[in-house]
Amino acid sequence: MAITSPSDNTLKIAARTEYYKSLNCTGAVIATETDGMEVTAIYVDTVDASVVLGRGKPAVTAKIQKITANKPQATRTITGTGVSRVVQGGKAQWCIAFDGGSSTCIADDGPQPAENGVAGALYLQDNAFYELVPNGSLYEAYGRYVKK
Repeated sequence: MAITSPSDNTLKIAARTEYYKSLNCTGAVIATETDGMEVTAIYVDTVDASVVLGRGKPAVTAKIQKITANKPQATRTITGTGVSRVVQGGKAQWCIAFDGGSSTCIADDGPQPAENGVAGALYLQDNAFYELVPNGSLYEAYGRYVKK
């Protein structure tokens, strides 16, 4: 993930996900996922909120930074030595092969439309950076990014 701050209260965020040869995030990078765009995140407020940081985890109270996000049109791409592009069930996918014979496939949804004024929040805990989305009275983790 690359984050820049072109002005006060604004961040430009470009996400990138790397997949490693072994499932425990070790070995060489065999695939890189990008969506070819930068999200503009505009700071709204800092609040205490109920936050769920992962599937099956309990809600905790955390100080989060509420944002409004503007997303240009984007197209996901996945490249690398461990990647193959396949069609399964009539849908295009990228499949990533890991050591030990395991793999995962990610749908190619094609170009995604631009979105403006999307409500969200950001939260930093230890070395993990969370992208949060509102869901009723709480916020849920949509993305978790860890610096290796």
